[in-house]
Amino acid sequence: MTAAWNKIEKYYKLCDTAPVYYAAVVLNPTLKMQCFKDQWSEGTDTQQTWIPWVEGLVKQLWGAGASRYGDAEDTPFSRLANAKRLKQNTAASKAAASAIDQLEVYLQLPPLDHDEQTLGKLNII
Repeated sequence: MTAAWNKIEKYYKLCDTAPVYYAAVVLNPTLKMQCFKDQWSEGTDTQQTWIPWVEGLVKQLWGAGASRYGDAEDTPFSRLANAKRLKQNTAASKAAASAIDQLEVYLQLPPLDHDEQTLGKLNII
C-alpha cells in the first residue's frame, strides 16, 4: 500500500510542475475545485493542504495567462460586442467589469450536474 501511495504521490508532484493539469479539472464545469475537495478533504493532513495549493496554482496560472494576453476588455468578442452595441460602453461599466476576477466568479458557482441534459445544452456531449 505504501509503495502504491508513493507512486501516486510522485505523479501528483509532477502535476505541480505543470499546473495546467489541475486547471483542466478546475475549468471543467462539472468538477471545479469540488473534485479535489471531495477527494482530499477527508484525507490526511498532507492531502488537506493540497486543496489550497491546487487552487493557488490554478489562480497563478490564470493570472499569468491574463497578463500574457493583455487587457481582458480588449478581446475580439468585446470589440465585436461593442461594435454591435451589445453592451454599454461607459467608463463605469468598464471599471466594474475589470474589477471582477472572472475565475473567482466561476469558482464561487457550484459545479454543474453531470446529467446528459445539462451537458447537452452546453454541447459538452
